[in-house]
Amino acid sequence: VWTAMIPLFIVAIGQTVVMVSGGIDLSVTSIIAICSVTAGVIANGDNGLLMNSALATPTAILAVVLVGLAIGGANGLCVAWLKMPAFIVSLTSMMGIS
Repeated sequence: VWTAMIPLFIVAIGQTVVMVSGGIDLSVTSIIAICSVTAGVIANGDNGLLMNSALATPTAILAVVLVGLAIGGANGLCVAWLKMPAFIVSLTSMMGIS
């Protein structure tokens, strides 16, 4: 049970930082979903991109980190540099991913 809670705990820490700074991020669940799908597509044992390969898990982890970083970085760029409201950016990101 504890190992299943670790990813949500990490997300909760990130959300806490966002909320303490006065922002809001609605796209977290969509980013988690797209990262989960990415990992599943790459690391699926029989039908994945790296079928039964020893590199499936490390490649899936790297892909998940890169996808999350790209989406989060794009959101952060829009909020910090383009001065767009965080609510609008994260709402658009959530709808675009869904």
